[in-house]
Amino acid sequence: MATDTADSPRRLGGGFSLIELMVVVSIIGIITAVAIPSFRRYQAKAKAGEAKLQLASLWAVEQGIQADHGVFATCIEDMGYNPASVGYYAVGFAADNTALNAAVRAGGGSCPDGRHRLVPGSVPAIVGGRVTTADVSYATWAASAASFVAGAVGRVSPDPSVGLDAWSIDENKTLSHVALGY
Repeated sequence: MATDTADSPRRLGGGFSLIELMVVVSIIGIITAVAIPSFRRYQAKAKAGEAKLQLASLWAVEQGIQADHGVFATCIEDMGYNPASVGYYAVGFAADNTALNAAVRAGGGSCPDGRHRLVPGSVPAIVGGRVTTADVSYATWAASAASFVAGAVGRVSPDPSVGLDAWSIDENKTLSHVALGY
């Protein structure tokens, strides 16, 4: 019976060779490179659901204001639209419409403290930015006596090179994806 020596070609243990480990690590790297961008897109699309929900709620409030007062208004907080939280999107109108709000607001006049839009306090650090009041003026979101276009704009992509994601809704409940931000 032959004994194993240091020069014997047979393996003594049941381990993996360095080449086998490198192949496995390479395969994992390729799978990760393909999966992570897709996962981030799915995350951003899920965050976009907030914009749709907020705009649908704002549309319902505007319909109630129009039924009660005969006009659409821009002072959304005074209209009763005040969600518990605004996460990734700023929601509202680009500018206040004092004439319309006078017909709706008990005190009349302009909407105090920028209440024609709701802006999130901050956006999580992974997104790498904040939505500011300047971002809300992305489009011509306004109201008149007979029509309105409200908007939602936010940063939902973790990629800093991707721009803002923007949605709008009008009095006919037409929801539009104004700018793709993911």
